[in-house]
Amino acid sequence: MKDLGQVLVVFQRLGRWYKEIDNWRCPPEPVRGEIHGLPGSDGMMVATNGILCLIERLNEPPFEGHLDFFVPYNPKDTAVIAELKPVTKKPKKAELLAAEYL
Repeated sequence: MKDLGQVLVVFQRLGRWYKEIDNWRCPPEPVRGEIHGLPGSDGMMVATNGILCLIERLNEPPFEGHLDFFVPYNPKDTAVIAELKPVTKKPKKAELLAAEYL
């Protein structure tokens, strides 16, 4: 899933370039869907950095949206999207209190 060469091919094909390209990855296969509430964003999600997603659209420029609002048309693709999101750890209350005293 973290194939930098594949990401570079997608960026070149769509004419896009982003800083910190190491954070970008492609799903195992393109996921068809849209950004919730934006019907003009319909297309195939071809790359993500865990926050933004790049959607390739037919005969239109690529669309950049927020991954949290991407809705796949096939409900089975929801698991694929969950794997692409970054894993964040919420600090425990004890850790927050200890940080105040250090």
